[in-house]
Amino acid sequence: MVDFAIYLNEHSLPAPDVASTALQPWFDAAKLWVEGLKEVMKYQPGYRLCFSPGWLDDTVAGKPMKVWIKEWVGTEEYRRLQTKMRLINQPGELLREVYLGDRSAIGLTFAHLQETWACSFPIANSDWLAHLVTAKEMSADEQGALTESDCEIEHLSCIEHVTHWGQSLTDWGKKISQSSRVGDVEGYLILMYSAPLEHGVPHVHVVEGKSQNTIAKYRIDPFERMEGRRPALDSVMQIWIGEHKDLLLSSWIRCMSGGHPYIAVPEA
Repeated sequence: MVDFAIYLNEHSLPAPDVASTALQPWFDAAKLWVEGLKEVMKYQPGYRLCFSPGWLDDTVAGKPMKVWIKEWVGTEEYRRLQTKMRLINQPGELLREVYLGDRSAIGLTFAHLQETWACSFPIANSDWLAHLVTAKEMSADEQGALTESDCEIEHLSCIEHVTHWGQSLTDWGKKISQSSRVGDVEGYLILMYSAPLEHGVPHVHVVEGKSQNTIAKYRIDPFERMEGRRPALDSVMQIWIGEHKDLLLSSWIRCMSGGHPYIAVPEA
């Protein structure tokens, strides 16, 4: 599975010529920004924070940006951020690019192209306080002709934004079933129903395809057979549920909200 990436919006950073005495808004915003990134861990613990090469070493008010970030968020938080940081692998030429006014926006571009999120420092009275950023996409065809269109980039800059996008963050990279089917094992369908049909502890139903009869029901965590008289299935189902436990538990949460589960085994 592809790593989940969040792309830093470079336009939310202070300009290189800003005076050190004018950096208080970024100091305040950095606290909210890093708290938001910590909140992302609840939904996508393996996230990567991607940014343009050179950003950390760019000089602002006489110091590299990485020095300011460390001062703003604290040494321990900065060390945790470093484990998440990755450089954007930017190709030489992009056929689609996002612009803010007449300014190219690399972080927003990659968030848009990868269908993921951008993140910004939530500076007071700025455009970075909304959970969507409105921009322009410029597309070039093979002949070089340009087309301009409006676009919106999903945006994270604080805990409130992360909460707003919580279900979408959880769903990212997963395939949502169009029914109750989450997979199949040895020719049997594995189903998880949506509320109010489903209730109790997280579990799945093993259903015979032809008759559509439930032949067994298994609890996910801890594993146990709750119903049925097919003990020969126990070892197979224990292995299958163990392999997909996290996805099944996330599916249960979706089902309790009335949605469909994720697909644990891709359909043929």
